[in-house]
Amino acid sequence: MKYKYLMTGFIMPVLFASGNPVAVSAEHQQHRDHGAHEHGTASLNIAIENSSLYIELESPAMNIVGFEHQPTNDKQTRAVKQATNLLKKATQQFGLPVAAQCTVSNIQVKSPLLIKQENPTDEHSEFHASYIFNCKNISALININVMLFKTFKRMSEIDVQLISSTGQTIKELTAGHSMLVIKP
Repeated sequence: MKYKYLMTGFIMPVLFASGNPVAVSAEHQQHRDHGAHEHGTASLNIAIENSSLYIELESPAMNIVGFEHQPTNDKQTRAVKQATNLLKKATQQFGLPVAAQCTVSNIQVKSPLLIKQENPTDEHSEFHASYIFNCKNISALININVMLFKTFKRMSEIDVQLISSTGQTIKELTAGHSMLVIKP
């Protein structure tokens, strides 16, 4: 298996089988290409390779902090810092089976809201978080409990793309259905 890293600055691998990339859904790719941005909806890209689990979250800042512009006061600045700290707590956002024996090896959280700008614009901002878990028993990774809905109440839907050695799956999660089944 070979992985090619996509997305500047992020860790989402794309599985290559026999030298040919796994087809990414046309809808998902069109969403990415046009920079679609829907409040309440986030995307989660997940890849499993050997003993590693890669997770990448993309979400409008509105879902995470309740606004998308540069922080204009102390309350908004604190909200951005608090959200960043929450996103960095990977095990509070993603529940993995204990039997998989996964540990976090890398976390990155990025957003234009984390960079003070002299001339802020009213553009839509997003949060991007990427996680790498190393698992001693990857075969026990049969599901992921996505707990982002409990942390970020404005998030109502997560579009998931899962890539592993068994193929590609696209799912939609909601607060009422937040368990991602990897192996039936």
